[in-house]
Amino acid sequence: MKILTSTDPPTFLDLDAPTVAAHFVKCPDTDGLLWLVECPYCEEHHYHGPQEGHRHAHWIASAAESMRGDDIALADAWQKVAAAGD
Repeated sequence: MKILTSTDPPTFLDLDAPTVAAHFVKCPDTDGLLWLVECPYCEEHHYHGPQEGHRHAHWIASAAESMRGDDIALADAWQKVAAAGD
């Protein structure tokens, strides 16, 4: 099941897909912010634009489990919320 999380730009979460933690990193070429995730399929690191939501695992589309992709969420925000509750 997919749920819409934003309309500008349109993003969604796939409730059947796993959630992968992302961390802010600075792009060495532009100094802009990117999100870095460790891929649960290939165990490599991938960069994404800084927005939570679903991503298709297009780099290994032949693997059946990767066809559904992942939802990425900012782990740093969870850490800040957890620290604020202490």
